Amino acid sequence: MKLSYLLFIPAVLAGSLQFDLKRKAISSKKREDGEIGVTPEYDRGGFFLELEFGSNKQKIEVLVDTGSSDLWVPAMDYTCTSNVTSEASQCSTNGFDWQISSTFDKSSEVFRTYYGDNTTSSGFFGQDTVWIGDVAVNDTIFGVANRTNSTGTMGIGLPQLEAGYQAYNLSTYPNFPQKLKMDGIIDRVLYSVLLVEDNSKSSLLFGAVDHEKYKGDLVTLPVLKNDNLETFMSVEVDSIVFDDGISNSTISEKASVVFDTGSTNSWFRPNYLKQLAEELDGEVVEDTYYVNGTLASESVLLITFQNLTFAAPIVFEEVGENQFALGYNIIGDGPDREMDIIFGQDVLIQIYAVFDLDGLEVSIAPQSGSSKSNVQVVGADGNFTKQSGDSSETSGDSSEKSGASSIKNVSIYLLVVSALFGLF
Repeated sequence: MKLSYLLFIPAVLAGSLQFDLKRKAISSKKREDGEIGVTPEYDRGGFFLELEFGSNKQKIEVLVDTGSSDLWVPAMDYTCTSNVTSEASQCSTNGFDWQISSTFDKSSEVFRTYYGDNTTSSGFFGQDTVWIGDVAVNDTIFGVANRTNSTGTMGIGLPQLEAGYQAYNLSTYPNFPQKLKMDGIIDRVLYSVLLVEDNSKSSLLFGAVDHEKYKGDLVTLPVLKNDNLETFMSVEVDSIVFDDGISNSTISEKASVVFDTGSTNSWFRPNYLKQLAEELDGEVVEDTYYVNGTLASESVLLITFQNLTFAAPIVFEEVGENQFALGYNIIGDGPDREMDIIFGQDVLIQIYAVFDLDGLEVSIAPQSGSSKSNVQVVGADGNFTKQSGDSSETSGDSSEKSGASSIKNVSIYLLVVSALFGLF
């Protein structure tokens, strides 16, 4: 993938906060199966935003990851360690010089991350101001890594998904989305995600919904009431059907699924991948799911949530001369792998998704491709319109807040395993 260099443009609308995202290529890395949690993977790239840290507003890019919940950045003088499972590490190009920030409060708490592909980060926790334009989020808790072969990440999942809580059952802390609500920047822990292949159009909108960015009505999916599945904001997908244009067959029914912006390609259980490979005139050899490349290029997966269906192209790649294999990742069979499917960027680039962490709901609709904006700020009650600009009375470039009058616009990876001891 060619790298694209674009400006990050954060904007604040009272009760909301929006970032434009940049899609970047990252070094290709392999992942080992059977580890705990959802680990971001980077076969083709990730979606990044830029934050400013400390009293002197140091700019750091971080990967946006709905599959984890910790914010961490590399230190300025960090050591980029080698990765034994990849030809290249995926280290960040810049780091945070915490020693020159007059507002940084270093903690004695240890920060460690370990990824299933042997990427690691180690350092310490601290608190400092994180800036979004002219808006200061004071006393934000984040990790600072002085040794890593990964890239800085902003996990925006539920606090129960924080690495220390997952690995050691330690107490949670207010992560970045929770802190935005605590500081009154947003009224509800809710955000809308728009991932598109065109770098200039991707966005992350905290505390609000943009009704011009989707078509039809939002379909609201309740989070499944299982402790581990709830932690990951898992919802139910009604069916996944293989369709080659002539015939079709059901791959899955009533399965649990996680929407993960930190994964390039989706994840499936082995039995789903085996059936899909067989439908594509292929076979399974040592965890490689070989397929007929021509048939794969002409086929789709029909993914249905309630009355809403998306047609997702089959992800496959050339693995040898005239040899092709599925490019999906494998979900292991360990006790912590209760979810059936994880949809990555290959599926999410078709979906406008609203994650309501306070209400434990995810609302989705097809992307509209519109460059217009019609932002509705969501109040503490969680009520918002479920109709797009083309099906509701409110349309055009406008903004409104549920239960209040319209207001003007004002300028301005995954789970990791961490050691976090008695955080603050």
